[in-house]
Amino acid sequence: MRKIVCVLIVSSKGDLLMRREADGRIAAFGGLREEGDAPVRAAVRVLGEETGLDVRAEDLEFLGAYASDAADMQVFIVAGVDSDRVHAYGDEESLCKVHRSDDFEDIGLTAMARKYVIDYFKKHKRA
Repeated sequence: MRKIVCVLIVSSKGDLLMRREADGRIAAFGGLREEGDAPVRAAVRVLGEETGLDVRAEDLEFLGAYASDAADMQVFIVAGVDSDRVHAYGDEESLCKVHRSDDFEDIGLTAMARKYVIDYFKKHKRA
């Protein structure tokens, strides 16, 4: 089973900054954990690779663990980020802002992303 880390980036204005994939789906920035990598260390590395953000482990808040048939996922939050500092580096990806008032069914969230985005809004009383 694949071990994945994802990071929800919260802008200084309170928007979730996520990536829109070429097929239109929206997901958090993330990637595979390397062998022996602690989840938080992998999250710091992946965030730098995928967005150019330089964060420390102390900057991350653990949101939760999520599992599917294909993967085990650890999701973290980094808050207070200036949205101008975030770039989507994937070849066919772009930056997407998710607001608390969005209808999760209509914005193209992946099934797993829908779970952790809803959990984020519940935990931070923005649902």
